[in-house]
Amino acid sequence: MGPTNYVNAQEVLSTELLDELSKALDGRTTLLWVPSHETINRQRRARYIADLHDEGLTTSEIADRLLLSVRQVRRILEKQRAASLPSRPAGEKK
Repeated sequence: MGPTNYVNAQEVLSTELLDELSKALDGRTTLLWVPSHETINRQRRARYIADLHDEGLTTSEIADRLLLSVRQVRRILEKQRAASLPSRPAGEKK
């Protein structure tokens, strides 16, 4: 079963972008996942929230500034922390 939303890059990218992409992939033929605009925005927001937290703002202050709930901010910060932790090798116990 292949990808359901397959798009030929030659049909949607300029020649310049296609050349740069080919260089980045060392000329390999590959399937490439492109995140949705919504996903990119969510990732940017999560980084921004982490930056604000690193600057010393509380979860409540961040929530007020970005019109989010404190719970949403905490959840985003927890995901950021989990993503920054090194993964455990398979079979290794706690």
